[in-house]
Amino acid sequence: MKRSILLLIVFFVPIMVLFAQQQTDLDRTGDKLARNMSDRMPGWQHRRGNLIRGSSGVIVEIWTLPNRIVKVSLIQRESVDDAREKLARFAQEEGGLQEVRGFGDEAYAWGDEGANIVFRRGKYTIYVTTIADVDRDADAPSLGQEQKKQRRSSEMKRLTKEVAKNAAGAIDIP
Repeated sequence: MKRSILLLIVFFVPIMVLFAQQQTDLDRTGDKLARNMSDRMPGWQHRRGNLIRGSSGVIVEIWTLPNRIVKVSLIQRESVDDAREKLARFAQEEGGLQEVRGFGDEAYAWGDEGANIVFRRGKYTIYVTTIADVDRDADAPSLGQEQKKQRRSSEMKRLTKEVAKNAAGAIDIP
């Protein structure tokens, strides 16, 4: 009996400590990201998103204005190689991704004419998505459908790039 308890302590306690440390690292990185982004986005409302029950290893941060939404999903992988492999698999499965530079170790734009960005920084994978509700802009009534479409696309791309660059920089802050 004592031997069984000793085996449990020797083998399972280090695993539990490692898991708790990873969660702590992820939470710490998420908090750092939220603080840095909030400083760079004055006037935006911030909240941490809710996860799907049973999800772990991911933090979702959301910033909103009345007519704009930015979502940053931060995923901590087991290792740099694991993060690289999972991002490569996403790129292959999603299809139509365009490689972009300046957002970490590797990055891709996809969806909504390239308005979403996913990038890897070390063992973290970061997804940045935006919504631009152009119909709620002050000058929306004076815009035609094509102008609204162009503004929606350009605003989403602009916000996504800006937030992705800031998020990449925030991860590197000690």
